[in-house]
Amino acid sequence: MMRMKKKFLLVMALCAALSSFADKRKTVLLLGDSIRMGYAPHVREMMKADADVVFPKGNCMFAYYTLRMIWEWTKLVEDPKSVDVVHFNNGLWDLGQRDGRDCLTPVDVYAPTIRRIAEELRHFFPNARLVFATTTPINEAVYCEQHTKGNAEVERYNAAALAALAGKVDAINDMYSFVRENNVGRHYKDIVHFDDKGYSMLAGQVVKSIRAVSAKGITGNPSS
Repeated sequence: MMRMKKKFLLVMALCAALSSFADKRKTVLLLGDSIRMGYAPHVREMMKADADVVFPKGNCMFAYYTLRMIWEWTKLVEDPKSVDVVHFNNGLWDLGQRDGRDCLTPVDVYAPTIRRIAEELRHFFPNARLVFATTTPINEAVYCEQHTKGNAEVERYNAAALAALAGKVDAINDMYSFVRENNVGRHYKDIVHFDDKGYSMLAGQVVKSIRAVSAKGITGNPSS
């Protein structure tokens, strides 16, 4: 009887500890280009009851710029070890080009840089789960001399990034497919950016991916 009582008390203590851990307010870091800048405020609003969502004020631009700035962005939080999820992406700046010439970051440079970003995020945010978001499609109905190669190039860079990240991240948020499959493209306002409704839809997908990767009780209110 005494042994059963001890087991019961142990189970109850464990449950209480897990409940307390799950109820702890979370910290989420969003990194990315102007697409992230568009959806980040929506993500913050959707998750305000459960998480502190932080992000740089400026554009994270090229992959190599993000690699350089990770250490600086640790200052966005009081303690980098407290960050629970990092959701990140780079791509549109890297695969941009001018007048049909080569992409600004060659794909064989882009892919290993994305891998190094994941490795650096692991180092500087050691307790965070990492989510990589694929690059969103461009609006091929609009001509822009910076993206003349079209979505075939976006798909090539996404595929290279995913191959490079095998075993390096906890989850993939396939934003490219999400835009294609949910007609988010009707909310383009230029070749790559979206209106507020489009960004709200993207934010819902980001929140969904954060909730899926986290077993720590983060809850949001993604909406479309």
